[in-house]
Amino acid sequence: MRLILIAACLILCGGYYLLTGWYPDAGWLQETLFQVTLPCVVFLAVLLVAFGIPGFGKRDPALILWTGIGLAGTLLSIPLVVAKFQQVDIDAMRTAELKELRKDLRLELAHQKALRRAEAADRVERTRTSDRYAQYEGRLPMDQLDSLRELDNRMLEELDFYRTRYEAALEANPTMGPDDWVRFKAKEDLDAQHHAHKVLYEQTRAFSQYVNTFEETYSRGIAALDLPDSAHRVAIAELQRILLVWQQARMHDLRKLDVEVLGSALRALDLLRNDWGNWRFDHRINELIFDNPDTELGFMEAVADMQAILQEVQGIHEGVKKEE
Repeated sequence: MRLILIAACLILCGGYYLLTGWYPDAGWLQETLFQVTLPCVVFLAVLLVAFGIPGFGKRDPALILWTGIGLAGTLLSIPLVVAKFQQVDIDAMRTAELKELRKDLRLELAHQKALRRAEAADRVERTRTSDRYAQYEGRLPMDQLDSLRELDNRMLEELDFYRTRYEAALEANPTMGPDDWVRFKAKEDLDAQHHAHKVLYEQTRAFSQYVNTFEETYSRGIAALDLPDSAHRVAIAELQRILLVWQQARMHDLRKLDVEVLGSALRALDLLRNDWGNWRFDHRINELIFDNPDTELGFMEAVADMQAILQEVQGIHEGVKKEE
């Protein structure tokens, strides 16, 4: 009977020791007093009861056994119950803080999107600036000017098409950063972020590719009109005006960097999704812990790339504002 009581208490103490790690934010439970000293004291108390009390074996064995197990279980359960309630309160507080942070992030993203739309619309408006070919009336035949206007409008409409799809994707796919990803408790949240980043990546890449090929496409359109030299020079001059506005706004560079940062984000998200369950965020030390060092290295490199690219984007925006 003594051996059964001791074995049962040993199991209870060992289980208690393991359970203390389930409440990472109740830091006092991981202190030596509660994590190690308490189960040791309880176990010693059971030993004292089992071997130190005279007549132990003469009483009802079942009653003594369950009394000892119940007493040990009660003493070990009290800190766990207290820690559980504390952990629930802390989790609720962290959830509220995270919701608030996400709300602030959404507001900031909406503000940034509004600024991007305003800047893009302003550039397009400056590109259009009334009728750019009106100054050539009387110097070129109207049929040639109409052909140039038609080509110009078609190219800018195509640009608007890709820009609008890009902005719609920004609006419909709110994204978060690495600090939020590592705190997700469900893989579905990571999958949703991956989908949002993928949609943005595809639309941003399409917009960037059109911007990069705009000059070549426009030039082919001019050549296809088979205009006389005078009209051809006018068309090339106006194309160069458009490209100058874009160059001043660093449009090519910004769209290219948008694609790169989204590509790095997708790489980081893929690593987290594919290795789900083999990494965790420890709230106690505020650190991300990986079981696989290759995953950790790849994730850290992807996040570092994102940060470097975003700093470059910020530098370009600040430079453009200074020039304006």
